[in-house]
Amino acid sequence: MNEIVENAVELLQPIEYDGDSIGYYVLVNDDPCEGWYCERCIKKELARTRKYYKERRREIVEKYKEIMATGHWMGQNIRKREGRGLSDCEFIIKCKGAMRSQLKKYPAKPTFEIEGGDPDFGGGQSEPQCCDGCGKYFHTDFVPDMDMAERLLDDALDIMYSGKWFSPELAWKLDIALYNYNDVEDKDVQEILMVIAKFIIRRSWGQKK
Repeated sequence: MNEIVENAVELLQPIEYDGDSIGYYVLVNDDPCEGWYCERCIKKELARTRKYYKERRREIVEKYKEIMATGHWMGQNIRKREGRGLSDCEFIIKCKGAMRSQLKKYPAKPTFEIEGGDPDFGGGQSEPQCCDGCGKYFHTDFVPDMDMAERLLDDALDIMYSGKWFSPELAWKLDIALYNYNDVEDKDVQEILMVIAKFIIRRSWGQKK
C-alpha cells in the first residue's frame, strides 16, 4: 500500500462504526425478492410485500372483470382492439386466459418467508451495501468506483471545512476505500483516493474527534 494512504488508514483508527453482518430478504413462494434489510426493517418489508401481492391480485381481477363486462379499460376500447373478429363468448375466454396468465405471478395463497444471509456474499461491490429500509450500512467490503470515490471526496471536503473529525460511519467507509487502494484499477479513482488520504493527514493536525 502507498505510504501516504497507509498513514491515512492508521489515522482513522480505531474504527467505531459497527454495521450488521447479517442482512435479511423476503422470499415469496421460495423466490427471493430484491432488497436487503436489517433486522429492524425486515418485518415492515414483509408486511409491505404481503400487501403488495394482495393488491396486485385484486387489481388484475378487477381489471379483467371490467373488460369482460364493458369491453373497456382506462378509457380504451379493449374489445375493439383485442377482440376483433371474436364473438362475445370467445372474447371473454380470451380475457380469462390473459387474467389467469397474469395471476400466476400473484397466486391466491402465496407463501412469505424471511431469509437471512451475508449481504457481502460474492463480493464485487463498488460501494457499501446498506439496508433498503433505513439506509444503515451492513458490514461489507467494497472497491470504490469513480462515483463512490467522488462522493467520498465530497464528504471529506465537508469535514475539512467544518473543522470536525470524521464521523464513525464516514471513517468506516474511508477506511475500507483506502485499504483497497491497490485493488482499484482506475488510476483516476486512485488519484481521488490519494487526495482523500492527504485530507485525512491534514485534518489530523487539527483537533481529532
